[in-house]
Amino acid sequence: MILRGWHIDGFGLFHDKRVDDLGPGVTVVHGPNEAGKSTLLAFIRGVLFGFPDKRSRKTTPLYEPVHGGTPGGRLFVENAGHGYTIARRAGGRHAARITDDNGATVPEGDLTQLLGGADAALFRNVFGFSLYELQELDTLTEESVRDRIFSGAIAGAGRSARQGANELKQLANGLYSSSAKARKNRAAHLLSEIANIDKELGEAKAAAKAYPEKVEAEREAAEEVERIRKEIDGLRTRKGELEALLRLWPEWCERERALDELEATSTEKPDRFARIEPDAALQALSQRAEELQRTAELQRERLERAGGLDGDLKQAASELNAALENLGEGWTEARVADFRMAIPTREEVRAWETAINECETAAQRAADKLDEAKRHQISAGEAKDRLERDLEALGTAPDDAETLLKRQSALEQLRVKVGELERGREAVSHAKSLAAERSKRVADLRRQLPGRGGVALALGVAVLGLALGAGLAVMVGEIAGAATAGAALLAAALIALYARNQRRRVADAISEAKRDEKEARDAAREAESEVERLASEIGEAAGGLFLSPSPGEAELVQALGQVRQDLDRRGRYDTKVRELRDAVQALERRDADLTAAHEDKEKANTAFSEKLEAWRQWKAGNGFPEHLSAQGILDFAGQVEAARKTLAMKQDLAGKRERVCQDIDGWEREARHVLEARGVDRGQHGEDLVLAFGREAKSIQREMELYQTVTSVEATLSRAGGNDAERIASLRQTLASGEADSWERECEDIEERLHTEEKRRDNALRQHELASNERKAVETSDRVAELETRRNALTAEVADVYRDWQVYTAGRELIEETLAAYERERQPAVFARAGEILDRVTGGRYRRIVQDESGEGFYVIDGREQRVSPIDLSRGTREQLYLAVRLGLVDEFGRRGTSLPLVMDEILVNFDPDRMAAVARELGTYGADHQVLMFTCHPFVVDCITSAVPGARVVPVAGG
Repeated sequence: MILRGWHIDGFGLFHDKRVDDLGPGVTVVHGPNEAGKSTLLAFIRGVLFGFPDKRSRKTTPLYEPVHGGTPGGRLFVENAGHGYTIARRAGGRHAARITDDNGATVPEGDLTQLLGGADAALFRNVFGFSLYELQELDTLTEESVRDRIFSGAIAGAGRSARQGANELKQLANGLYSSSAKARKNRAAHLLSEIANIDKELGEAKAAAKAYPEKVEAEREAAEEVERIRKEIDGLRTRKGELEALLRLWPEWCERERALDELEATSTEKPDRFARIEPDAALQALSQRAEELQRTAELQRERLERAGGLDGDLKQAASELNAALENLGEGWTEARVADFRMAIPTREEVRAWETAINECETAAQRAADKLDEAKRHQISAGEAKDRLERDLEALGTAPDDAETLLKRQSALEQLRVKVGELERGREAVSHAKSLAAERSKRVADLRRQLPGRGGVALALGVAVLGLALGAGLAVMVGEIAGAATAGAALLAAALIALYARNQRRRVADAISEAKRDEKEARDAAREAESEVERLASEIGEAAGGLFLSPSPGEAELVQALGQVRQDLDRRGRYDTKVRELRDAVQALERRDADLTAAHEDKEKANTAFSEKLEAWRQWKAGNGFPEHLSAQGILDFAGQVEAARKTLAMKQDLAGKRERVCQDIDGWEREARHVLEARGVDRGQHGEDLVLAFGREAKSIQREMELYQTVTSVEATLSRAGGNDAERIASLRQTLASGEADSWERECEDIEERLHTEEKRRDNALRQHELASNERKAVETSDRVAELETRRNALTAEVADVYRDWQVYTAGRELIEETLAAYERERQPAVFARAGEILDRVTGGRYRRIVQDESGEGFYVIDGREQRVSPIDLSRGTREQLYLAVRLGLVDEFGRRGTSLPLVMDEILVNFDPDRMAAVARELGTYGADHQVLMFTCHPFVVDCITSAVPGARVVPVAGG
């Protein structure tokens, strides 16, 4: 899989940041501290495997968006020639959303295939790691990583053998557990169910003996329930009758009161038990009175309006007389009515007025424009003079901007070289110190070199042995002498051999130390040469910039500041020159505008004078006085028109008064007819007649309401009696007795009896239900055979569960044994590949990596075949060891089909230059077939990688 780029919606200091041109090979993602490199690594991990939630705040940063945006984003990846987009939101448990190049949704499960079965822990510890993970041995030895490294081929891609063994263990524990505390397994559940069946069988068998008694008890309970129900029904019927009487009683009382009022206002006494209705004459009179009563308020308005019209009519006559006098002698109502001023004439007058106003406005506008042109011309001249003074105040013009920018660039480059010179001098000092340490090592080894004394000792022993042998030959015999001489020669040979071997070992160590010393001195000389080159270049560049031969940081900062000041002065000078040029052009335009404004004013004044002369001639030709303006002519015509309107209003008021008086007379005739039918005096007029009629209309309405009350109660009695004459008569008699208090007391007594009887009924129902359940329980005792069959089936299932448990347990043990064997056989291949890498990185100082006896860790073999634990290595060498192991693991995963980008954050900072370059070459070799992303904030790391890996790309990173 290749990471082509990303788009970050919001994560940490990133907001709406996109990169989409990454490819295979080595890419260096470079930026200063706090630029967001660690944040970017966390973003890649989060999109692939999920972001941390708020519960993991204490152990993992959440990288809340600082500059806004939706938390999360997208990764653009390529796998097997196909492109995919993986999107995921941060916060909570948001699932990844995957789409292909065509925008089609890809199932989330395919993400595991894209990742080659790698999980979050494996990616964090092997493929995407920072300096922190590189320094920790635990990240390579935790169980999840070891399972994926050494047992992946057993269970297949994406599934470890240990996981399979754990699942088999869970299945086995789910079936059976020998622990007495384990209750949540299948076997325990089955045994519990068998115990419950045994209990139920015993109860069913015991209940079968009491069946006849249960049937008789159920019958007696049913009879008791039926008897109580009949008693309750009777009480409820009587209660309903009483409640009906109580509901009818208020209406019956209202009927009686209505009849009493009708008797009081009528000479005839109505039959209280007959159907009582108003006669047709009263109904007709009531309808007529109601209609007139609805218009009574309108009659009052007519009376008031008639009085108002009288006043308005007098006012209109007075205004008309005044208008006629104002128009002058000879104007009458007839002449005013005949006056007309044609619309074309009015429009012609208005046209003259408009034309004259427009000419006057144009003349005034031309005068205003002339004043404005004068002000602008004066202002432009003042602006030009001010800019000339400002430009003169700036003095001599500085160098042009291009020259100043070149000087600024040269100073910045010189500043960079001064920094490189300082680091070069530190490198020379470090190299010399290393050479001195290695020279001291050579001297120490020379002191350990054995001298020639061992050989001399061996010769002395030989000579002494020969002399002693010769003496013994003379004294004892030839055989004894020869034996003594041979022993002496053998001892001498052994001494000489030991001395030579010891000298050779020390000499070899001296040779290796001399080589190391030579390498250190060569490195020192090379660093000194680079320092001299930089110093020469700096001196030459400083001379061209008029600086001291060895400028310091303060001198360079001061020179750069001066250049920036000159650039600022040059910018201000150029701005003033441009502004002065624009001001001169503006003044020229204002002069031209002033000349044009003078000409426009003269033309406008001439046109205005000509229009006034034409207007004077028009008035003379149409007979209007010369002194009248256009508006004066229209005002005179308006006064005549106003008089004509006043005349029309007077005539209209007279017509309205006549119509209102006719309506008043019509209403009063109808009202007198009603009063005459009721025998009331009808001599009133106006408001008195309206008041008298209102009182009598209310009397008629009340009488009709009383009849309606009686009729409504009669209808209610008919409904309550079901339209049955006998029942209705009975209700009349009962209601006429007026015993409402007695009915209410009886109803309360029935309510109490109902409450008691309902309790008895509920108890009887419970007894009946209990007896029924007991009978049914006895009847279900025939389940004995069914329960026994179920028990036998459960017993057989217990046996099956035990057999399955044995199979799962045996399978788990077999997988664990296979896993242990596979780890023993497979692990050396990973360490062999890692050892080759470590050998090249350290220049042969450390040759191999070997697993320890526990199988949980490893150590290294140095050039002398000595075993060294990782804890005894320097910090930089230990990090190189852990990196080599990771590259070995990556190579092993590649052969299994898990090819992921290798993403590393600041892992080279603790390496010396030689080993940093060697590691860069190893990463370049890996990048030939894979993708490597290296995050760093150090320029020298960028230079090292780009020098050691031809074709390596550098991509800037910046948050915000």
